Amino acid sequence: MKKMLMQFALGIGLMILFTHSAMSEWVECDTFANGSMVSAIIGSSDNIFAGTTGSGIFISTNNGDSWATVNTGLPRYFSSQCEPVYAFAVSGNNIFAGIDGGVFLTSNNGTSWAELNNGVAYPDTTVKVLAVSGNNLYAGSFAFGIYYSANNGTSWNAVNAGIPKFSYNNGYYTESFYLGINAIAVCGSNVFVGTDTGIYRSSINGGSWSAANNGLININRINSFAVTGNNIFVGTQNSGTLLSTDNGDSWSPINDSLFGYDTTITAFAVSGNNVFASTGHMGIFLTTNKGTSWSDISTSLLDSYISSLAVNGDYLFAVTSDKPGVWRRPLSEMIGATNLKPQSVIASREYFKIHSPSHINPNISIEFSLPHSDKVSLKIYSLSGHEIASLVNKNLNAGTHSISWNTRNLAAGCYTVRMQAGANTYVKSIPITR
Repeated sequence: MKKMLMQFALGIGLMILFTHSAMSEWVECDTFANGSMVSAIIGSSDNIFAGTTGSGIFISTNNGDSWATVNTGLPRYFSSQCEPVYAFAVSGNNIFAGIDGGVFLTSNNGTSWAELNNGVAYPDTTVKVLAVSGNNLYAGSFAFGIYYSANNGTSWNAVNAGIPKFSYNNGYYTESFYLGINAIAVCGSNVFVGTDTGIYRSSINGGSWSAANNGLININRINSFAVTGNNIFVGTQNSGTLLSTDNGDSWSPINDSLFGYDTTITAFAVSGNNVFASTGHMGIFLTTNKGTSWSDISTSLLDSYISSLAVNGDYLFAVTSDKPGVWRRPLSEMIGATNLKPQSVIASREYFKIHSPSHINPNISIEFSLPHSDKVSLKIYSLSGHEIASLVNKNLNAGTHSISWNTRNLAAGCYTVRMQAGANTYVKSIPITR
């Protein structure tokens, strides 16, 4: 009897240990066919849809434990290759997909897809972003601007008045294209478009657009939007995130020392008042107080390039592009267990110093102070998110440290230094001139 009780206790202990381990980190979901890179992800009811760059669309009905292809009706450019999928939008039972080939719709969870390109100038238009509000659907295309539908995509109209164009001479004649449409969001009676030249705003039907860039100082490319209530979050290239509480009349930066002021925001996801932001190689962050403070929830995804986020059911899903895959983590673990008070960063601005190189001395000196011994990771990244150098990855004692980095063979440009010590992170940009 005593032996049986001991075995039972051991089994319970192992079960608890396993459960805690499984729930305490990001879990990698099942891999995709042919190692395809996931380019878009969205949740709908109990299902997750993932679009890829060459294998079409996949569906998971079990939170990513397994996936099945759902490509009937989607165009192909080779017999074995589907057109790349760039965006999703959900309205009730309707799931819209933006691809190289326009907009496609399924109302039966991907069993079949129907083409929705009536009114689109070129049926093979590349649709990069989608947004939906009731029966109103917006599609941002590559080169051809914005399309609007008032009937769930049955028919479309181009709505580009006020959106700037870019002229390009190919040596024979000059062509004009609409600048990059990178993000679309609907808030109340307004629609917002993020482009390579800032933010544009229109009424609900997109009849005409006007710039809404008050507060966006030295900010060009807009990557993403998130809307919760009357709050509009905008993610930028190299300038972190900003917030508007007045329908885009003005924008204010909401980056604390943990988040970094020169961070690129790749995507947002929203769950109630909780806003998640992915920052490429700089991790995933969470705010519950409109950006007053942020918490780093990256853990095991710390060094991955996060390109997309989605909330569905009880999980947050993250897409990594440098090591292709989809990862999930329970919302309750991050929201319920995360300390959302501003964290004491290992090195505040006055204790984290970077001495830039000169024409005489190409070495960069990075100085920082640790209040106690800790494991420190110090890495350099390019603006595209690629790791350039790993300078430190070991335990360091408390006190002041100085790390030297030789930039002699490095191209001119702006680079990012990311330091991690324990649970704390600091990010700063390094300009290199020649």
